[in-house]
Amino acid sequence: LLERGSTNVTLAGRMEAPAGKPAVPELTAMMLTRGTKTADKRAIAARLDGVGAQLQVFTGVTEATIVGNSLSRDLKLLLETLADELANSTFADSEVAKAKLEMRANVLRSSESTSARGLDRLTRLAFPEGHPYRAATTDAMLASLDKANASDLRAFWRARYDGAGTILAV
Repeated sequence: LLERGSTNVTLAGRMEAPAGKPAVPELTAMMLTRGTKTADKRAIAARLDGVGAQLQVFTGVTEATIVGNSLSRDLKLLLETLADELANSTFADSEVAKAKLEMRANVLRSSESTSARGLDRLTRLAFPEGHPYRAATTDAMLASLDKANASDLRAFWRARYDGAGTILAV
């Protein structure tokens, strides 16, 4: 059996971003699958790929969502990997640099999408400056991305991925 919709939601979305640092929630989410104290990203990928399992992390306005898919017999491996990533992420500087480049490309690609630009513009018209639902401009996101560092991500991770605001559905 394939486990579908095995989901972990943590209150760590864009509206939880530290003041002036709108890139931090998404960058933190990207880093969760890039190595832990017990396994680097290649070992994690090999372990999951070896059984055809997947773990993905993405952010929304209010939450970070972690979706895992595996055969039911591999659910224990999937949950152990997720627990390790949530509890022992390392935020290695070399991986942060790579994630920042990937996110920069995503931000720039999004700025060329008429639907994304329209939604961002709508939030800027509907919500006042400083409102958590107001989208950051492309320039603000890129500036935040340039300034973000591993210590910012670790601080956000410690504050938001602590289990207190986590919902797990299997």
